[in-house]
Amino acid sequence: MKGLLDGSLTPDSKEEKLFLLGVKNEDKSVSLFVQYWLKYSDLINAKPKFHTLYSSKSR
Repeated sequence: MKGLLDGSLTPDSKEEKLFLLGVKNEDKSVSLFVQYWLKYSDLINAKPKFHTLYSSKSR
């Protein structure tokens, strides 16, 4: 699927074309697979947030 998105592969089937259309438009209603792909993509590309109880600011 990553190859379809970066253009190194061309879509062969109707499902692959719908996948590309759904991901590029961020339309989760196209298919359940598009919904999962967008969620996966957000998780691997998001910058992790770190929370701490200690503040580095001095008083």
